[in-house]
Amino acid sequence: MSLEQEDSISAISSRPSQDVAENHRGAAWSDDETSRARIFAAHELSENLASSDFDPHLPLLELHSANSKRESTSTDGQGSKYTQKTPPSSIWLPITLRWPFLASLFIISLTLGTGTIALSIYSSRNYGVCDKKDSTAFLFVWRFVPTLIAVVYALLVTVLTNDVKRTEAFARLSKPQGSTAASSLLLSESPWWRDPFEALSKKRSDGWRSWTLFWISIANVMAILLVSPLSAGVLSLDKVQILRDADFNRLDPFQRGPLELQKTATDETYFRTISSVVQNLTTSTWLYDTYTILPFWPVDLGSAPYGASLAGVPQLWTGQTSIFQTNLQCAPMKLTSSDNSDSVVMKFESDDGCKVDINITFLTDNRPPSGGWWSSTAAPNYPTVANSLPPNIVSNSTSQCESQEMFFIASPFYSPNQSLAQLCSSYYYTASNVTAFVESTATASRVSFDEENFNRSRIALNVSLIDLHSFEALFLNPNWSAYYQPPGGFEEIRPVLGGPLALLAATFGNSGFDIDEMFEGIGLVEHAQRVKQRFFGEALQASFVSTGTNSIERIPGQITTTQTRLIADVGIGIALGIILFLTAVMTALVYYCSRLKRRPLNLTQDPGSAAAVMKMISDDLKIRDYFRGFDKIPEDSMKTILGDIHFTMVAGRLVVVDNGKVKDLHKTNIELQPPRSRLQGFLQSLGLSEPNRLDDDWRPAILHRWTGLSLLAFLACLAAALIALFVISKSSGLHQSALLFQSTLTWDSQSVVGLAPYSIIPTVFAVAVKLWWGALEEAFKRLQPYVVMARRPTKVSHGIALSYINSPMFWASGRAFRKGHLLLALVCLGAFWTEVFTVGMSALWQREMKSLSESWQISTQLEIRDIPQVYLVPTNAEPSNTYLLPVLTQLLENPFTSWLYGAVIQLSYNASQPPWSHEGWSFAPVNLSSISTSQTTQYAELNLSTALGAFRIKDSGANIGGPGNVTVRTPAVRGRIECSPYETLHNKSNWLQELNLRNASYWNISVNPSTPTQGYELLTQINITRDSLQEMSTTTFADPSRLVCCANETDGLLGPASIGYWSTNSHGSTYGGELAGEPSTNFTIKWIVGEALEQQFVDVENMTHFVWEKEPSMAALNCQPVIEIASATVTVDLTSLAVLDYSILDVPKDATNAWTDNYEGHNSTDADENPFSTESNVTVSYGYLFMDTLYNAADCARLGEGALQETGYGDEDLTDKTFNFRLKGLNVDYMSYAMFSLAQQNPSALLDLSTLQNISSLVFSTFFQHYASSNVTFTNGGGAFQPIGAKLPFGLPPILDAGGDSSYQDTNAPSYTNRSTEAIVKFPDEQLVMSPTAVVLCLAILAFLACTTLLVYIPYATYFKALPRDVETLASVLALVYDSPRLMDWIRANEYVLEDKHSRAWSWGSLIPSFTPRTWSGNYRATGTNMSDRDPSELNDVSTGLGFFRGEHDISRWGIELEPVMHKNNPMHPYTALAADEAK
Repeated sequence: MSLEQEDSISAISSRPSQDVAENHRGAAWSDDETSRARIFAAHELSENLASSDFDPHLPLLELHSANSKRESTSTDGQGSKYTQKTPPSSIWLPITLRWPFLASLFIISLTLGTGTIALSIYSSRNYGVCDKKDSTAFLFVWRFVPTLIAVVYALLVTVLTNDVKRTEAFARLSKPQGSTAASSLLLSESPWWRDPFEALSKKRSDGWRSWTLFWISIANVMAILLVSPLSAGVLSLDKVQILRDADFNRLDPFQRGPLELQKTATDETYFRTISSVVQNLTTSTWLYDTYTILPFWPVDLGSAPYGASLAGVPQLWTGQTSIFQTNLQCAPMKLTSSDNSDSVVMKFESDDGCKVDINITFLTDNRPPSGGWWSSTAAPNYPTVANSLPPNIVSNSTSQCESQEMFFIASPFYSPNQSLAQLCSSYYYTASNVTAFVESTATASRVSFDEENFNRSRIALNVSLIDLHSFEALFLNPNWSAYYQPPGGFEEIRPVLGGPLALLAATFGNSGFDIDEMFEGIGLVEHAQRVKQRFFGEALQASFVSTGTNSIERIPGQITTTQTRLIADVGIGIALGIILFLTAVMTALVYYCSRLKRRPLNLTQDPGSAAAVMKMISDDLKIRDYFRGFDKIPEDSMKTILGDIHFTMVAGRLVVVDNGKVKDLHKTNIELQPPRSRLQGFLQSLGLSEPNRLDDDWRPAILHRWTGLSLLAFLACLAAALIALFVISKSSGLHQSALLFQSTLTWDSQSVVGLAPYSIIPTVFAVAVKLWWGALEEAFKRLQPYVVMARRPTKVSHGIALSYINSPMFWASGRAFRKGHLLLALVCLGAFWTEVFTVGMSALWQREMKSLSESWQISTQLEIRDIPQVYLVPTNAEPSNTYLLPVLTQLLENPFTSWLYGAVIQLSYNASQPPWSHEGWSFAPVNLSSISTSQTTQYAELNLSTALGAFRIKDSGANIGGPGNVTVRTPAVRGRIECSPYETLHNKSNWLQELNLRNASYWNISVNPSTPTQGYELLTQINITRDSLQEMSTTTFADPSRLVCCANETDGLLGPASIGYWSTNSHGSTYGGELAGEPSTNFTIKWIVGEALEQQFVDVENMTHFVWEKEPSMAALNCQPVIEIASATVTVDLTSLAVLDYSILDVPKDATNAWTDNYEGHNSTDADENPFSTESNVTVSYGYLFMDTLYNAADCARLGEGALQETGYGDEDLTDKTFNFRLKGLNVDYMSYAMFSLAQQNPSALLDLSTLQNISSLVFSTFFQHYASSNVTFTNGGGAFQPIGAKLPFGLPPILDAGGDSSYQDTNAPSYTNRSTEAIVKFPDEQLVMSPTAVVLCLAILAFLACTTLLVYIPYATYFKALPRDVETLASVLALVYDSPRLMDWIRANEYVLEDKHSRAWSWGSLIPSFTPRTWSGNYRATGTNMSDRDPSELNDVSTGLGFFRGEHDISRWGIELEPVMHKNNPMHPYTALAADEAK
């Protein structure tokens, strides 16, 4: 009430009552003034009745007329009377309605709203908030903090709502015209979901709308129903693709003129081409069968990447680059005539007029069975055949054939009855600034681009960029045969093919070089196109590499990486932000509407306790008489009697504002209803039915035992569901679509908001528990002070002066513990834990990609080989180590079966490992064809899409399927080496010879260089003897051949030259071009580095020598191969069969069966018996086959007996480049080349013995891995595997030695390999992963709530029956204190001690400083004044009780009074007590 209103009321109070009446009837006053006058007049005219005027026969007294004004008096402790003066208007407000709290809530709402929207926008623009971190703090922040903040925020709004609701009755009483008792004194709190409707209902509030209640109730509903549940879905972890701009380097190799590819092509170029075309191996990410891409890469990657895997981690590069392509267009040529008389003459003609005449004259009788070439039409490139003279070939072509090429095949070559010719033209194209995408995984990379756009924009390749003429010469050169030398001495087994036709023919047939299949012409041109494009790409890349870092340009690009990041959902975040903004607006409206000048309360202190309510009527006996007889009657009966009477509040005092008659209790027709059913009670507890309290059990429905049992059942169901779901999630996983269903709103293909019930429903259940328990807590807090007083005498601070209504749960729990109200303390503590429960349920689970497992029982087919392999060799082969040569010839003649290529590609170019192998281990393959692969394609269950204009709603279940994997148990085998350095090689004379180059008796000085005068030459044999008992030796080259290559000299300057070959160790020495002595299983790894001279020195016998200017350095290791087997579980990809993971189950043991047969010759059989009628039989164990292939492949052309017999070992064969590299400054076998690549092509690095040993161990294991895992079939097995239970061929003759049958004979051992195994098949599957921390937390809270529920509803089921009715309205409290004279006197004498600031009984915010002005007026002090002179400990000097006692007129009544009161054995109805008094 304002000061102006106070002055008006004071003026009115000084007038006689008649003036008041006259002015009230006049028109001089305004309506507001009339209302104020009437309020004050009603207050002044309500006098207390003397005891002599009290008529006990009248249950209720009529209101005296306004002319019977009397002065209100009371008696103090000494019996003297004092006059209570009218205090000034009060300015008390709950702490939550004061501006500091409302301003804080407003700022918090704006801050949270702004922060949520800003976080969502930041997340959408930055691909999430941050990267996933494996820390407890990070887990707590994203799983718990959002809901924790939401719960605290909702609690603040709820506390404000409760304060608005509990002061609503006083706001209505403080209206100018007052309020009816039904709308104020008998106003009970409605359920929270009905608050907005109650606030707008004029019928229930005397024609007024409560905007303060409306705005805060809307905010409260949003906080309960929206803020808490939605907060659970704001943050989540997800794999996102992060796109960022980055600077890229791109090669610019054309700055210095056209590329001359023939100058940069090396043996590596041919090797890589053969590997990709024939072996289907990936040598570079930038090269494909139809395109070549100019490399580009991120700047921070450093040097240009050229291998099969670029990034090494999953990411996507986007940039603009150039694409190159060659297009081979061919047309068949017709054979017009042929003549085979003296020579082979063939004439071919094409449709465009090109004519080619071919004349072949053979100079020897050694003629190949078939042959041909791929060359220009004018210059055939027929190769030189080993051990024979090449034929004379003349080719004539017409002018129409100019600049064209042809490939030609004839069979038999010396007298063709079949021939084929194709005339081809090559076209080269390029396109610049093509947007390309490089997608990398951990093991491989691949480039993609818009091929249709390339085909539209491509142009002819300008010769200013690439010298195409020189490339054609490079491609069609005759050196191709050097890279496909047939294993020596058996040239008749292959057709003799010139130029790239050798590579093209190798791709036809199961074993390659199938001329009959080539004659069919199916796919011939396509294969030729692939061969040329691949070689073109490899030659281009070799030229790119040669340019180095000198020709690089900077371009813009983008990098996309897939990372698991913390995502803030845009839709939910913006929705929450808007809700919080609306709450801030509503908070501002609450502040505006709740100011005292707009919503006066006229309270002097918190009205929460019974003492505070008693003070409202302590000075007015007449107002107290309105409640006489209401001691125990239900509140709905009170509403029947008092409902239409208007009351008002003036300065903390309750007064009547009309002079209507109070209904006589005896004359009022109050219909007693039968006890309500449980359904009615439940509906009333929900606010859906009007209460009827005339039944025997007045308790709220929340306190009934059936409600407790329902709550207990609900908690038990939640706990059981959590336990069941957690068990399932840890076993088979939660992947059902009903659990993972989600709905996503998209706009323009962009996700706007995703709503997933799995993230919201747990929070909804938690909110339900919280609301349910909150209703229980509210009932306990309201009734606790009264039930304590009804059960025993209670100190004032523990009873009448105590209120828990506006104390927050945790604070109320502490207060209850201190005051000994343990049951209330447990209930309030449970309310606190329900808030924590909400946080825990919101963090219960997360949607993640897991695996869906299925168990299959499948058959196994292979085991580790324990029988030797059988080879048929010519019968003239003697039973000696020469069996090795024809056997190895058979191994190396098939281009598809050579595992050597794959090992080099993996080690040198970072290519993938073979199927069913990993990290050196090879696993016996299992046939997985019986396993269904229907789930290898990813799809989403319940995939529905609904269009809404530009928006689209996508409903989906779990994303299941995709690349699956299977885990099986299978045998495993690996190869490794145990090495030690050679001490004997410190003596360089054991491997190096010093030369006097000026010794004319030895050197042909006339042809040799004049300098240097001294040099060094590597010996063909290296002495590695450790003791004098047995001589041991090895070779410098792969065999006893002399090294004659390769120096590294440029313009007279010598660079480092390296030589590296692995060679077997032998007992004895090498001589005469043959191996003497018995080879041991040990071998030597050598690496030699020095400065060699390019020009060969010639001795007097015209033999050339490869001379080193200075002493070269050598690092060498003596190594023993070890092959081990073990049992393993292996997980392979169902599509590629690549090994994803493996585990060795036992200690690896030596595979002794790998070394049983060392080229054992068997006795020949009769000529008419099969299968051994014309050939001898040799059995070899796979350990020897593997090792001998490593040693001898580098000199493949001289493997056969024919080659050795004709030429023996002399100089190394430089025309054989099949399994070696002879580059400038590098002469190595495949194993040494791989070591050189792993050492970053630093030749000096491998001179370190530790480095050499580490790298060579990896190389050996990788080569054995490819040997064991390549070309394995389920019917025949492979190098290290055999079909389960495989046997040696029936009738295999015995093994021979020099004296006859050998003592050692092959036997068939029984197989113990299981023929079936369990296969665990896993497909990617989205699952709900439950947090163990959240589950344990939620279960612990549910256990606490369940125990508290049992305690409340079973031992304390009758706890509240000590009260005859509820105490939920102002009138119900007034009915307990209206006639308690002793208590009334005590309160008058101690009213200042009872104020909230001192008693701490009402305001939970008493620790917050009050910013309310404090005023003094006589004996009255407003809320917030300083400490009174009275000691607050006086509150505990007296006790109060709730029971029967004698009232002011010595009439027995039931209520609150100072002790002693009668608590037991009293009549239960007040009117019975009155009748007993009358009888006396």
